[in-house]
Amino acid sequence: MKGIFTLFLLFFPLFLIAQEVTYETTPEETVKEGIILGKFIFSPSLEFIYENKDNVLLTSSNEVDDQIYLLRPKLLFELPKEESYLRFSWMPQYRDFQDIELKENWTHFFNLEGRIKTPGGLELAAGDKYIMKGTLEVNEIDAGEELVFGLLPFDKNNLYFDMKYFLDSTNGFGLNADYTDISFDDPELGFEKVWYDYKRTTYGATYQRYMNPLLRMAAGINFIKYDPENSAPFRKYDGMDYYVKFYGDLTPTVNANIKLGYEDLDFDGAKDYKDWNISTDLVWNFTNSRNLVVSILRQGFPSNYGNVGSYTHNSIKFAYNFNITEKFFSSFAAGFGKNDYNSSSRVDDWWEGRVNFGYHFNPLMSLRFNYIYQNRDSNEECFQGCDYKANTFLINFIIGY
Repeated sequence: MKGIFTLFLLFFPLFLIAQEVTYETTPEETVKEGIILGKFIFSPSLEFIYENKDNVLLTSSNEVDDQIYLLRPKLLFELPKEESYLRFSWMPQYRDFQDIELKENWTHFFNLEGRIKTPGGLELAAGDKYIMKGTLEVNEIDAGEELVFGLLPFDKNNLYFDMKYFLDSTNGFGLNADYTDISFDDPELGFEKVWYDYKRTTYGATYQRYMNPLLRMAAGINFIKYDPENSAPFRKYDGMDYYVKFYGDLTPTVNANIKLGYEDLDFDGAKDYKDWNISTDLVWNFTNSRNLVVSILRQGFPSNYGNVGSYTHNSIKFAYNFNITEKFFSSFAAGFGKNDYNSSSRVDDWWEGRVNFGYHFNPLMSLRFNYIYQNRDSNEECFQGCDYKANTFLINFIIGY
């Protein structure tokens, strides 16, 4: 605990001397505020989080409660040019428990991304997201939420590329590629490794069409290769994902990203996965101070349970954001989901709720209070992550851009 306050005192002066500067630019993707350093915009921030959780290990019995402290400085540099930009950020994160001893306290998040948009109809986006010594960020390993807790450090490298070219004002085509590499530290004890190393490669092509000036349609196919290397060879698969996607503004107040598809995955040793999928994000802006965000996901994911190769994740999440006054703001969120396992009778049902209240002291400083409730129920017994209830209280103090 002493270490985190020492780090806070070291980083804090950097953010006190930062002065607010507004950079006039039209693209929404670029940083609006920061410190001008030549042609770059420098946007530093610092976040301190206090967390009190009554079931840190997410177990059905013998719950362990603990207090967690996090410090997250972030340095963001952006080079904007009209509707294009180059951006780099580094966020070192220090985490410490009151009682639990961690193998690694530091996690580093690196993000390099760029976008080029030309008047001739060419759009390019590419980037590299790298996580070094992640621990509790298990959603970075398993987005389907089978894995809910882990303390063994891991590295993740995600490279992506997306290109769209419009031949005229309506029709175009696209190419995309994505590569993810997950690797864990060698465990001292076998049970510490809650997942396995893997590499995932995706590449594909799309037909693009403007439905109107603000809404696009894409019809495409992705080729997928999943390789768990030597740790779980029967979960290795090759497959395809056929899909149609609509993205942009459905109405002047509703922005959407809706993907409907069908996955055909052929496993080497486990049961094949063939099923439909959906991924939807809707943002409904009622006013400048109120909006509703709805996310729906149904998708197949590789499993780490017994000899099961895959499971289907189904979830729907809501978040209502409301700025009560110019300085007071709030958010209310709820999520419901089910994980249904392929070639197994296991079914996990879960739901969670979140309440958030915050206050902006000024444009560069805010304080937030959060409460999170989690409830998960499974028809199978396991030590961790199948059945649990957890209450979490958080306080976030943020300074910077």
